[in-house]
Amino acid sequence: MITSLEQWQAITDGVAESQIAAVLRVNRTTVMRWRFARARMPWAAQCLLKIHFQGSLPPSAGPAWSGWRFGHRDGLLYAPTLARGFSPADLYALHWLK
Repeated sequence: MITSLEQWQAITDGVAESQIAAVLRVNRTTVMRWRFARARMPWAAQCLLKIHFQGSLPPSAGPAWSGWRFGHRDGLLYAPTLARGFSPADLYALHWLK
C-alpha cells in the first residue's frame, strides 16, 4: 500500500501526473488527490502502477511469481534467474511442448 509521498515517488519517479492518469484511465485531479493523500488510492490502481512503471508483479500473484517482472523497454516477461525475456509468442509456443 502506498502510504507516503516517498513511496509514491519511488514508484512514479519522474513520471508526469498526466501520464499516470492516462495509464489508470482517471482524471489528473484524481492522481493529484492520491499523490497528496487527500484520497485513498485503490489497491488495484497501485498494483497497476507498479506493473506499468516498475515491471514488478504484485504479491497477490502468488509465491510462484515472486521475482518475475516485465521489461520496461521491451515488454517481455523475465524470470528471476534468466537474462532472456519471454514474448507472448514464446508463451503461446509452450502449449506445443506438452
